[in-house]
Amino acid sequence: MYVMAGLWHFMGRCGVPLVYTWPSSGSGSSLAGYDYNRESSEFTVYHLKQFLRLLATCPGIAKVHVIAHSRGTGTALAAIRELNIEISASGGDTRKVLKLGCVILAAADMELEVSTQRVSAERLWRVPEQMVLYVSRTDLRLRLASFFFGSKDRLGQSHVGDRTPRRGELLSHLPDIQFVDARVAGSWRGSHFYFYSHPAVSSDLILLLRDNCGPGAENGRPLAREEDGLWRIDMNYPARHNPVTR
Repeated sequence: MYVMAGLWHFMGRCGVPLVYTWPSSGSGSSLAGYDYNRESSEFTVYHLKQFLRLLATCPGIAKVHVIAHSRGTGTALAAIRELNIEISASGGDTRKVLKLGCVILAAADMELEVSTQRVSAERLWRVPEQMVLYVSRTDLRLRLASFFFGSKDRLGQSHVGDRTPRRGELLSHLPDIQFVDARVAGSWRGSHFYFYSHPAVSSDLILLLRDNCGPGAENGRPLAREEDGLWRIDMNYPARHNPVTR
């Protein structure tokens, strides 16, 4: 709630900040606590779906942005995926029904191949106006998660520091998703919370949500473009940002 209040304040207090949470273990740093958090996050998918549907029925709400972090990214993605299947099957437009603007997945604690399959099979990048993934090579908690589950990679580390053909093939199934490489320094604890603890990344988040800017200096978010299509945030971002009038 403190994080959401801070982002809302620096966005100029526009919109209505809401926080969705569920009972999770206070010992998430241990293996037992991590296991509990994973299962409790899966249990709450049904309730998040109810919440998103209810939110969209409010006549005073024009647009809904979703910010998810760590284990919450799997919960948010699963809820949106299931809602998309339901709404599309009945002939509806998921974006219009749920009023979805940006869907932001920060430090996504999801297995790379599983999440890629789920997103690509339902073409979930088409559901919101923009889908953005913040990733970081210094995220030590995601490395520990990979170790716990014996998986090769987490989505929150995708495309960072590794250009293997297999990874390139997997990520080719995720077109139009903005992968933003946060190349910012941080402590061990802070390395997993960079999306709000580092001003460079939170600045990009504000440009995205407050001004609805697309990636690239010409669109108002001066992210650097990599050869492989990844966007990059450096320590001094956004050094020479010129606002785009909309």
